[in-house]
Amino acid sequence: MNARTGRFVFGLAVSGVCALLIVRRVEWTPLAAALRKVQVGWLGATVVANAAGFAVAALRWRRIVDRQVRLTRREAFESLMIGNFANLVMPTRLGDLMRAVLVARRGGVPVGALVASVVVERVSDLLMLLAFAISLSLVVPAPPVVAVAIRTLAAMTMGAILCFIVAADRVAPFATAALQLVAPALVDPIGRHVNAFVLELKAAGGGARVASVVALSAAAWLVFGAAFVFAILAFGFAVPFYAGFFVMAVVNLGGLVPASPGAIGVYHYLAMLALSVWLRDSSAALGFALVTHALGLLVVVACGSLSLVGQGLSFRTLPSGVAVVTSAPHTT
Repeated sequence: MNARTGRFVFGLAVSGVCALLIVRRVEWTPLAAALRKVQVGWLGATVVANAAGFAVAALRWRRIVDRQVRLTRREAFESLMIGNFANLVMPTRLGDLMRAVLVARRGGVPVGALVASVVVERVSDLLMLLAFAISLSLVVPAPPVVAVAIRTLAAMTMGAILCFIVAADRVAPFATAALQLVAPALVDPIGRHVNAFVLELKAAGGGARVASVVALSAAAWLVFGAAFVFAILAFGFAVPFYAGFFVMAVVNLGGLVPASPGAIGVYHYLAMLALSVWLRDSSAALGFALVTHALGLLVVVACGSLSLVGQGLSFRTLPSGVAVVTSAPHTT
């Protein structure tokens, strides 16, 4: 069993454990009653806010990659949604690689540079979510396990960023030396992507660029948070408005935990855990988790499918696209 398969199997096990914990806490009759009381209008607002959040995230993606590839707003949105869609059906977030490959193919640039852009995007997401979580933890009586996890994750993230700043220049030579020992034939095709990756991360700064990426990250997560607030209104929970933002931060930070594609089980357990600060009804909390998760998947699947059609692609043709891009020569 290779590392990717092992991580996938471990993720399935984590999802299974979370699902078991949920089933043991929930009563099905109250769950059905909570679902019947949902106000459909607010669910519509939830869907619109989710789609709007992805639209803002696409603007950020366009800004991050504009030094390598000039994308229109539509192209940025379509590549983002194709990657998110692929993440739902592929293990170990291969959709992110798929997105990098699609944009690299469009611009004729090394895949490594676009993979680095995805990393920049993910780091900005993580830092923004941590900012939300840490700020809210000052006013929310979060469960001890959640508070400890947030602080630990913040410390690890900052440490990893500092380590990279110090040691990034050593990454490419080390990777090249390792390939030379185990697979000399791969030094050229893979080494150029590693070099491009490191160079792009090192060059990702710049005051105006950083400021715009941070601003767009904040805007995207504010809109996603509004989607959770609308869902809370749909269920009529007597909780403060910022509960939606707290749930958003917890479930998305939970995306770092290995899980099945779509984070089934993990998402629902974390949403229930976050709501338990105010809500004692586990069944109603599960109803909220089921609905918000389903609506989020609906937006990703619908937008991802339309984006595939817009790009003239299908999942059947995507793997060949990956092979073409990773094997074709590129110039920097």
